[in-house]
Amino acid sequence: MPALTRRRYPERLDCWHVYYGDVHGGTIARRVGCPHDEDPWEWSCGFYPGSRPRETQAGTAETFDAARDDFEAAWRVFLAGRTEADFQAWRYQRDSTAWKYAMWDGGFKLPTQLPTGQLQMLLRRRLDDQRRDRSHPGSACTHGSSLMKFAVDRPYANPETAARKLVETANAVEAVQDGRIYIELVNWPFLSEHKGSPAEYKAGLDLAIARGWLVLHESGTYVKFTQAGAELFA
Repeated sequence: MPALTRRRYPERLDCWHVYYGDVHGGTIARRVGCPHDEDPWEWSCGFYPGSRPRETQAGTAETFDAARDDFEAAWRVFLAGRTEADFQAWRYQRDSTAWKYAMWDGGFKLPTQLPTGQLQMLLRRRLDDQRRDRSHPGSACTHGSSLMKFAVDRPYANPETAARKLVETANAVEAVQDGRIYIELVNWPFLSEHKGSPAEYKAGLDLAIARGWLVLHESGTYVKFTQAGAELFA
């Protein structure tokens, strides 16, 4: 069973997000703008989706330690009513929202904006597979410690690596019509499964096109392999 861990919120040094494994289960923070004679700390416990009305709890406390103890007591009650399906519902919402914003930031169309209804089914299936397998261990942060910085390995910051991953992903997709590979079936795995950024995706795609491996249609909705690109997998 995962342990509760705290991660200091980077925009507020007096605010901690509490995680249960990879699920954000609540928050402990110093209250803002409250009268001097009231409790200066507050906590909230629970997550949605994955819970029902009035199952989440919140309260105030005189000290951080008291807020932490109250949170842990509330969490034990909340956790007792949770099933794995509840946690998966929250993960599904997290992953689909992150993917949606990554698509917008990259200037890409969502499947519902395209005429090919089959993409919705394919992308939904990919997301379902992704959320079943995903596991993000939490990182602990103790009260009073300095803000922790975590080194993140970004292999796709190298455009060559990103380009090769994109053509590898495109090669795994079954082309339709005259060799079309819809762009969402390439950028979705890159952005969501492989955790590439929109900027890394664009740099990789530009390089794959410059190398003559892929051709992007002027509509931006699909790519095709060139002969040189196909020979990479011959």
